[in-house]
Amino acid sequence: RTIYPQPANSNVTIDIESTETQNLTIILADQMGKELAIMKYPIFVGVQSLDLKLPNDLQSGVYSVTLSSETKGILNTKLIHVIR
Repeated sequence: RTIYPQPANSNVTIDIESTETQNLTIILADQMGKELAIMKYPIFVGVQSLDLKLPNDLQSGVYSVTLSSETKGILNTKLIHVIR
């Protein structure tokens, strides 16, 4: 799972590979753990790129992006650097 560009401004892309069809939840949180955005995407078998629009009111800083599925729970957490 890759997230780019780093640093980000208004959008990020997540490349993900899945071995099963599932629903993916992406949670964007600040460094204190406050959830700022929750997005849901259907994921299919194979490699996919998801384009995420970051909230307009997001300030410059470091944020976590957590990927989880209904069947496997938390899959990964990555940090993104946002420059506004």
